[in-house]
Amino acid sequence: MNITHLADFSATGIHGLSLFAVIGNVSGINLKNNIIGSAAADNIVVQNNNLTIMTANAFQISITNVSPVINIDSNRVRNITATGGVNLFVIRNFFGNAATTSADVTLNGNVISDLSVSGNAGSIRGLQYDLGATVTNLSHLINVDGNQLSNFTIPSGTDISIQAIRIQNGATAVNRLRGRITSNNITGMVNASTGNAISRAIAVSNDIVTTDSLVIAGNNISNIVTNATILSAASVGEGNGIFYETLNSGVNGKVVTRDNIISNINAQSTDNVGVKLFGISLLGNNTITERNRIFGLTNAATSSSAKVTGLFLRSRNDDANMAMIRNNMITINTITNTKVTGLDMGDGAVNATVYHNTVLTEGNAAVNSYAFFKSATAIADAKNNIFYNAAAGSGTPFAVGLETNVSGYTGNNNYFVSTAAASLGEIGGSSQSIAAWRTATSQDANTEEGLAGVNTNAANLFLNKDAAQLLINTANTTEPVKLSDKGIALAEVLFDFLGNSRNAATPDIGAHEFLFSMPLPLNLLSFSGSNQSNDALLQWRTANEVNVSHFELQRSDDGQSFSGIGNVPPGRTIYTFRDANIFLTRSVVFYRLKSVDIDGQFTYSAIIRLTNQHLITMAVFPNPVVDFVTISGLKQNGTIRLFNAGGKLLQQQTVTAQSTTMNLTAYAKGVYVLHYQHSGEVVNKKIIKQ
Repeated sequence: MNITHLADFSATGIHGLSLFAVIGNVSGINLKNNIIGSAAADNIVVQNNNLTIMTANAFQISITNVSPVINIDSNRVRNITATGGVNLFVIRNFFGNAATTSADVTLNGNVISDLSVSGNAGSIRGLQYDLGATVTNLSHLINVDGNQLSNFTIPSGTDISIQAIRIQNGATAVNRLRGRITSNNITGMVNASTGNAISRAIAVSNDIVTTDSLVIAGNNISNIVTNATILSAASVGEGNGIFYETLNSGVNGKVVTRDNIISNINAQSTDNVGVKLFGISLLGNNTITERNRIFGLTNAATSSSAKVTGLFLRSRNDDANMAMIRNNMITINTITNTKVTGLDMGDGAVNATVYHNTVLTEGNAAVNSYAFFKSATAIADAKNNIFYNAAAGSGTPFAVGLETNVSGYTGNNNYFVSTAAASLGEIGGSSQSIAAWRTATSQDANTEEGLAGVNTNAANLFLNKDAAQLLINTANTTEPVKLSDKGIALAEVLFDFLGNSRNAATPDIGAHEFLFSMPLPLNLLSFSGSNQSNDALLQWRTANEVNVSHFELQRSDDGQSFSGIGNVPPGRTIYTFRDANIFLTRSVVFYRLKSVDIDGQFTYSAIIRLTNQHLITMAVFPNPVVDFVTISGLKQNGTIRLFNAGGKLLQQQTVTAQSTTMNLTAYAKGVYVLHYQHSGEVVNKKIIKQ
């Protein structure tokens, strides 16, 4: 069946409308390749002039068969405008009869775009799967895959919500759902209603079948905008990428949220009081959240009761295996007055293992911000995480915060980064250095620390921090050395964000297991110098120039106290440096080479000594000598000594003129040595006594 270009349709004063409906005891349904609405704007208009909310469906499935098989695939629905308080459900599956104990449903490859609702209350839902309050003990299998949902708009109104994919049940019975919500692309949700204005890309409120799973994976969610002004703290303003809310009572049943990309969730009004933004929000137990990438959350609200959170955990029930949070990458970089948390164990009896996540918070915050935050009642075991907070502003940026006290926190082998050593962590409102944190918690003995902007830089550490591609950049070796092989082996996390195997003994800290080895130190092959006229020409050769910042030439007059005379950048293998005109004033000079790494570490070469031989032209006359010898070509303040052939000192005198005379009358015939020293230079002359 094809419904093609159904245009110019309007309904006034009715309470229910379905463009296509299947109702009753039907065992199998195939609705494929249908088109509802043309490319023209406002192609289908639904107008409700009644006081009660009207429900309008493009496809309505409401059946009572025990085990129906339903396929609603590859349909296109577009350009529907509803006004006056309308629930606009594009594809709606509703099971309100207890007889329908199981169903096999696929909602695949549908394209839904350009929907608009305004008025007093109402909603937009693209794909709706609804189990009624009377239905109990179900085991439904769903597959929601490869759908494209875009441009859902609420231009005005009150208490209107947008949910692109909504899976829900009206009762709290057990054993309800299993299946997959995968590879859907959801973009462009703008909600400008006031009051309770909720925008969620994927929202699930369902119990999970015992020992089975609901998998929410590989979805790409972007551009969720809240333009509404929420002036009352009692009202709920929310922008959410993935929302899961239920008490999961199934034994070992899991909700798995993995490999989703969630970006650009924004609240744009500065007057907002209660607007809260979440990349992923989990309100339930028995969840696994892994390998998600979250970034681009911004909130313009001026109220500190508003919120920006990458990953939010809240529980309805304490459970020993409540949640596993692993291998996620989260970046929050915003200018805001709201509370910012990268990973937030917000309230309730949250019990979670938090392993191998990489969380980066930057921007400018007017109130305290946290890469990781645990509420008073939460229980957290945090290991092998990067909690990096480089936020600026009047608020204090903490790597980790505990709401009231240390109760419920264990952790180790993390990497904590803040902008100040004294505020690396927070406990009950009190700032903590790493030493104070360890004392107070008795945890994190092997946790590394860093100071943002001092000995670590997020732009150097991560390959693409702004898009939460927080893979480790190994080109700058001073950063990854703090993380490489510094983790503790965890049986629960055998693979990293990319699916690569972890080091079984000493994994890397963070979501990325990277290949890294410290480069070999700089190999200084030679360092030499020569006297060229009045200049000292210095030369050196290198190999393996990795991590070199620059070379510094240093000079000394005595070989003890050195000072720098010039810097040379790296990038070659053969270097020269000329110390011009040095021998106009000196006859002996000492040099050494200082090789400086980009992290400030350095090494010295051996010391070399250069002399100006042309400055001392000592002459001896007569030679051979009978009694007196004259020595000329000397410099003042030098010292001249006479030694016999066996090296015994016979005479010594200080030179006060350019020439001097030495008496050899008392000495036997033989060979003697005149030794002259001036400013470190030594000249020896052999003389013969007759």
